[in-house]
Amino acid sequence: MRTIIYDRISPQPPEYPAMVRKWVSIADRNDLVAAEPDLTRLFDRNKPAEAVLESAWTVDNGAKPHQGEYYLGKAQAGRPIAAALGNREASD
Repeated sequence: MRTIIYDRISPQPPEYPAMVRKWVSIADRNDLVAAEPDLTRLFDRNKPAEAVLESAWTVDNGAKPHQGEYYLGKAQAGRPIAAALGNREASD
């Protein structure tokens, strides 16, 4: 996937988005689009010191590894979404 997506991101080389304070990446090992579940080495460039990149989480979406609803139904996705929306209990 590197040549299909990563090498086409602008600017090159890709870097951590400056306005993002917390980036949580979740991947199913069988999701071909998420072929690289750990994005740290790809997007750690110029990451602000206070920013956080959590990018080693994996989930099992069963027979439909790329289906969005399967990702959104997982606690690994729900906790950071709830925390970003202001639900402090979700981060516990």
